[in-house]
Amino acid sequence: MPMILSTPPKVVRSSYENHSLTFGAFYYKQGRYLYEYTPRTVDANDFFNYRKEVILKRKQSELQARALVKEQKDKAGGLLQLRIPIKSKAMESLFGEGGAGIKVSGYHRITFSGRSQWDDRASTSTFRQSKFPSLNMEQESRFDISGTIGTKITVSVSQDSKTDIPLANRIMLRYKGDEDDIIKTIEAGNTTLSLPNTRFVGYSSRIRGLFGVKAAAQLGPVKLTAIASQEKGTTERTSITAGATADKEFIRDYQFASGRIFDLGRIDSIQGISYAPDQIDFRPGDTITYLEVYRSAQGIRMGDNTAALQAEFYIDPLNPGDSAVSEVGVVQVESTEYYADFIEHWILFDRSNAGSQAEIGVFIIVKRADDGPLAGRIDTIGNIIPEENQPYILKIIRHKSPSPIQETWSYMWRNVYYLFDQ
Repeated sequence: MPMILSTPPKVVRSSYENHSLTFGAFYYKQGRYLYEYTPRTVDANDFFNYRKEVILKRKQSELQARALVKEQKDKAGGLLQLRIPIKSKAMESLFGEGGAGIKVSGYHRITFSGRSQWDDRASTSTFRQSKFPSLNMEQESRFDISGTIGTKITVSVSQDSKTDIPLANRIMLRYKGDEDDIIKTIEAGNTTLSLPNTRFVGYSSRIRGLFGVKAAAQLGPVKLTAIASQEKGTTERTSITAGATADKEFIRDYQFASGRIFDLGRIDSIQGISYAPDQIDFRPGDTITYLEVYRSAQGIRMGDNTAALQAEFYIDPLNPGDSAVSEVGVVQVESTEYYADFIEHWILFDRSNAGSQAEIGVFIIVKRADDGPLAGRIDTIGNIIPEENQPYILKIIRHKSPSPIQETWSYMWRNVYYLFDQ
């Protein structure tokens, strides 16, 4: 009988030496009641190959679905669709294989309206009313024409009577030569001109809105582009009258955005703060691969089935001593309530202190930098899949009553300020 998991499997341990990953999950999770699915350890290479195969099959299915949709659209046709085979060898050598075809789609709409107006005055020799309505006719059309001659010549025409922009109505005739032909492309109608970065021109540019003829050729290493065109464009003008007012506001240095941004640990690169080598949580080059955030759940009754989970907070869960905060109830902070920088190792909450007036803790999986004393090692900081009736182990980043004597005092950023237009 298949088992339905209440939470998706997560990596709980990894071994660089054994090249393995260990996954854990819960098949029942409600308040304090947790039933853990037996952890499974798999070879990292086998898991990578399995995920690669699943992704390739998914992409293949998506490509097949897209191809089917495109085929159905092509079969749907339009107002007119013709295919004319070309059986002449001379024509095939000039235009490429395949015949000629044209497809026309669009519409032409004609609208008639009329209005008749009169009053009850009597007609005289100098005044006569007509009850025949005054007629008004409006025409609206939009056409798209696409065609091919062999594999080398394509034609595209678009026309819309409702647009006032000349560039929206487009006509283009394009010839594309083979790879070994001297003449690479010939374009007539709407075209563009690209100027590459060269030794004498220190920038590249692309000019659009041209109408004319452009040809590109290549003779050995020499590439040639010739163009004869006129530039089309539109000019618009508007007037704006300023009506805003200016107000002056003062922000004092002590009015920073308290409780919004925190470091996720003791960082080696923080200026003005020095840690012993064995006390550094993150070094330059370390990358966080997984993060969960929890806040203390004050006011939630622990006896309820809906009560919070239990957790202990430590300054360094990798080297636990006395817990910074003994067992308390916690609830998980949704990932939509914060933004975390996995490279610089800090977190930004949408609400001050993540909406809590007490402790905040995190569970982290971090991949160490490829160079340095812990080169390439993967560390799991904390434990969110404990033994039965045991609390979570979390790394604390904020105490309930912050104080300068606490290790986490320096985690909160105190140089960030609100702007009044936010």
